[in-house]
Amino acid sequence: MANPQLRTLQKVFGGIAASLFAVALLVAAHTVYFIHSAVHTQGEVIELLHVESDDDGDGTWKPRVRFRTAAGETIDFASSTSSNPPSYEVGEAVRVLHAPGNPRNARIDSFFSLWGMSIVFGAIGTAFLVVVLVLAIVVVATPAQPTRRGRRRPR
Repeated sequence: MANPQLRTLQKVFGGIAASLFAVALLVAAHTVYFIHSAVHTQGEVIELLHVESDDDGDGTWKPRVRFRTAAGETIDFASSTSSNPPSYEVGEAVRVLHAPGNPRNARIDSFFSLWGMSIVFGAIGTAFLVVVLVLAIVVVATPAQPTRRGRRRPR
């Protein structure tokens, strides 16, 4: 692959990395706002929902949580994150955060439930950044290609 092609690939991967980092920062900012404005309450895991991931029945488990608002309304919600083995047990008490005006917008107050999306976007962005850095090393280490007359083209 010629150096101009490597540089183009480097720019494309760099743009993707920057976009992923921007999304990670936006999601993190939204999470910070949510945490600071949310109502904190207690809930209970009432069920574990199986999330199938392939045809052989393997998958992950996410908790369905029930909590009561300050107004006495009972709310059930399923966590947006799942794991295998399950992170929670039926009957387990959990801390819940919910939007003050919309208790259906609720999350379990755990590290990955709150910060998981930011971490995932940041990790993928980091992988793209590593590719950009490797391409930069390859561009610097690749000697210029000779032209037909024996002269070397500049990089």
